[in-house]
Amino acid sequence: MKVKVFKARDGDCLLLTTSEGRNILVDGGRATSYEQHVAPTLGAMHAGGEVLDLVCVSHIDDDHISGIVRLLDHKVSWKVHRFQRESGNTAHQPPSTPEPPDIGGIWHNVFSDIAGDNGDAIVDHLGTRATYLSLSQRGGLG
Repeated sequence: MKVKVFKARDGDCLLLTTSEGRNILVDGGRATSYEQHVAPTLGAMHAGGEVLDLVCVSHIDDDHISGIVRLLDHKVSWKVHRFQRESGNTAHQPPSTPEPPDIGGIWHNVFSDIAGDNGDAIVDHLGTRATYLSLSQRGGLG
């Protein structure tokens, strides 16, 4: 297994690559750290045809999740750009950030604790919309 530790100011962000070639992003650091240190690596992964098999969010403190929120914002921006181009809007400019790889799934270790008694119902509801929520062609939440 390879571990890449990103400079994340006072947060955490790790990219794990298994011997089978699966990529797992653990936390995202702060948004500014993500932009400077993580986004270029993920853009290179996308350009090389790699995917993020799983994104793990350990907890929702800003120094762990705001980079993940920025990652998802970038995925949406690129999807909008592709939609605009495919719809004939050839003047639509691409986002200024590197395109992140597809995301196979997103996992958060305490979702049920946060959701309380409604956790199972929410998970079932999200599961029926997994392809849309994971922003992936591959579908499913991890």
